[in-house]
Amino acid sequence: MLVELELCGPKGAGQLEIWQRCLEIVQRDNEMLLEAMLRAGRPVPDTVEELGLPYVPPTAFEARNDRQRVSGLGGMLDRGSFSCGDAAPFEAAVLVVKYGVPARAVPRMLPSPRDPAAVLLHAQYETPNGTVDPVARWLEAHGRGHEVWEAAR
Repeated sequence: MLVELELCGPKGAGQLEIWQRCLEIVQRDNEMLLEAMLRAGRPVPDTVEELGLPYVPPTAFEARNDRQRVSGLGGMLDRGSFSCGDAAPFEAAVLVVKYGVPARAVPRMLPSPRDPAAVLLHAQYETPNGTVDPVARWLEAHGRGHEVWEAAR
């Protein structure tokens, strides 16, 4: 299912709240899919690295405009890549469904390295042991820079 929302809320805290709700929807969608996969005896990868997909950062234009794509597991596999908004709700869902660990995808606002007055939306997930950033982990494993710098290219 593809759902496209056109939202008009103010930048800042309101935008962060709306994006949180979107991440919750995608995480729950992933949870339902993963539950079905486990019932069917299908393997469920733990991380985006195990999916074998590359991280594709937003272009500078995408990072600064008002469009944000967030996909569940199916969308990542169809596209052949992942973003922060895809990885965080996927890995959080894996922890919840496969291991019974409380986890939830959360949005963050990070300062843009090129424009200190601007912010970039970034998704991570929280667990009882702390916050996990799948994109930062993937970038580090591939010898690349932090996602904020990637998005600003």
